Amino acid sequence: MRDREAKKIGLAIVGAGRVGLFRGEVAMRHPQVGWIGIAEKNPERAKLVGDKLKADFITDDYRTLLNRPEVNAVIISTDEHLHVDPILHAVQRGHSLMIEKPLATDLADSARVLDRKSTRLNSSHMSE
Repeated sequence: MRDREAKKIGLAIVGAGRVGLFRGEVAMRHPQVGWIGIAEKNPERAKLVGDKLKADFITDDYRTLLNRPEVNAVIISTDEHLHVDPILHAVQRGHSLMIEKPLATDLADSARVLDRKSTRLNSSHMSE
């Protein structure tokens, strides 16, 4: 595990595709990041990204990851139609969030997320 005394961000990355890997590579170089966990359904991809990021924890279930005591910040980088459930779970846990655009794929789900104002949300878009 990284030096937890000098660093304070326990980062959960939900979805380890291209964007999750990119965000993780940036995060692993940040001096405030002391712990990285990954939730990814595809076991081969989870291992590949986990090895590249030197992840501290890997699982196929975002709930297991977001319930870890080390986690205090979350990047949601799943496929767009899978954003809402992990967002709502992270909000329920009080984690700060960075969410890849779009927030959700329909207006009702977006409203469900925005109604939860008890946490910091940051929606992001990565261009090539």
